[in-house]
Amino acid sequence: FDVDSRFGRRALKRFYDCMTADPPYTPSRGSNAILDAHVAASGSFSLQEKELTDQRLSVLEQAKYGLEEIGIDHRADSRKDVQVKVFLNRIAGLTVAKQNLVFALFMSTMDDVISEAKATGEYEGSVEDFRATTIELHCKPEEITVDSTSGAKTRLTTFTVDRGVSFLQAVQMCLDCVPPNSKPNVEIEATDSVARTGFYMSKRQIMGRTLVLFAKRKVEVTEDDENDHNRIDYDPMGLMVITRPNTGTNPFEMPTGDLHQRY
Repeated sequence: FDVDSRFGRRALKRFYDCMTADPPYTPSRGSNAILDAHVAASGSFSLQEKELTDQRLSVLEQAKYGLEEIGIDHRADSRKDVQVKVFLNRIAGLTVAKQNLVFALFMSTMDDVISEAKATGEYEGSVEDFRATTIELHCKPEEITVDSTSGAKTRLTTFTVDRGVSFLQAVQMCLDCVPPNSKPNVEIEATDSVARTGFYMSKRQIMGRTLVLFAKRKVEVTEDDENDHNRIDYDPMGLMVITRPNTGTNPFEMPTGDLHQRY
């Protein structure tokens, strides 16, 4: 199932709103079961000796602090871009226990969102498209059940999916942006309206690590478009196609202003 959908973004916004409140509150109907399981698995005597309500609140506070560690807090600008892929990338920097807790709460919220969408007729289930760098069959299809009336078989097929992009692939993407008849040692300068195609490093560290991405101009400059004012007419935001090492090329472009602000 593709979590990076309108339902995933809706669930993530609801999750952010609940977790960044003071105090945080449960984002879904299944949250209490997740919180109780986390308390039982923690083995913390000081946590387990509290009242049930205080136990759950303490775990919610842990999840809230985890989000603050990756730059998501009560400030509106820290969560104005509700992007599921960005959220998943960031929680990868948390400890395993916090990763599991935060992700479980988010998925539980998404279950509620989908249930609500089904109840109103908004949700339409269909075959999902796999988008990845490599897709491999993990094991032989496993027969789950057979319909007693028609004899139709239901099989479970598991795939190993890798959406990442290697450094060599990113370098080749960069080389492919160079015009075939370009002069050596001549590069196109960045302007206020559009950034330059190339590699960028994040200005802020996430869990002590600097993030790297490859940004490519959506609209390339040609000899006829060297005047920056001409570009503004058909690319006013200076859109950049973003490729990250662990998630590959993002289907949503990033404006030059956002790129310069973050990288």
